[in-house]
Amino acid sequence: MSRRIPVIFLLLAFFFVCADESPVIQKVDDGHINWTDGTIVVNGSGVPDLNVTNGNSARLFSEKVAVRNAGYRLQKILGKISLDGRKTVAEFLKEKKDTIFEIPGSRSAPMKKMDKKIYSDGAVDMKLVYSIKDSLHEVCSRYREELQKVSVSTKVIRNLPVDENVLFSKLVVEVTKKKFVKALFPRIVCDGGKLIYGIEKQTAKDQCGKLMMYVDDHSKDDCLYIKAVKINKKGEIVLSEEDDLKIKTQLKDNVLKNGEVVIVLK
Repeated sequence: MSRRIPVIFLLLAFFFVCADESPVIQKVDDGHINWTDGTIVVNGSGVPDLNVTNGNSARLFSEKVAVRNAGYRLQKILGKISLDGRKTVAEFLKEKKDTIFEIPGSRSAPMKKMDKKIYSDGAVDMKLVYSIKDSLHEVCSRYREELQKVSVSTKVIRNLPVDENVLFSKLVVEVTKKKFVKALFPRIVCDGGKLIYGIEKQTAKDQCGKLMMYVDDHSKDDCLYIKAVKINKKGEIVLSEEDDLKIKTQLKDNVLKNGEVVIVLK
């Protein structure tokens, strides 16, 4: 009996760790958005060509139709996603008439197919998983480029020398989920209105930028953990002047540049 006790404790510890890492899911028409791992799961349906008599050929045709059907539904979901709380993907595309930006996700192949159901008549239902970043790579790159044209320098100036080894390498911001609309690149401002973080602050080589990760819980260890003061009328996350100073003095220089920011929804 004594040998089993440690195993039970290990199982309980594993359970609680997994519970903390439960993804933030938003249900949408024909699927759901996983804001923690940056994916969209879309339902796809396909029916066979009545002129095809071979069973395998009919099934393959139905699967192709299901993938196209899911792609169409994906475009509708992507269009409604907010880029930074101020503008949706569809609104941005309406401003930009470039053909290459008119159909987000059309060149994005699904990462995975799952829960496939094949019916006696050859019809197929399945779920397809898409990467938001891959689907909207060109859109996000263009939006970031537009904002950076009017952005001021993001360089952090410290008055005193600081040991980089004691600075935090991640920023975690807790917000009230009832008042917050999730976006790919939510904007964080100080109480005075100055921009602390946005897609234009990212200077990493990836032109798309790093999408925001949303979680429902996060450890306060090994990160700069800050609670937002409020969500303003623009949908921006507002931090106090004191917390703005903490970001300037307690974060490594590359944290905001590389998008090492996590939002905790409480």
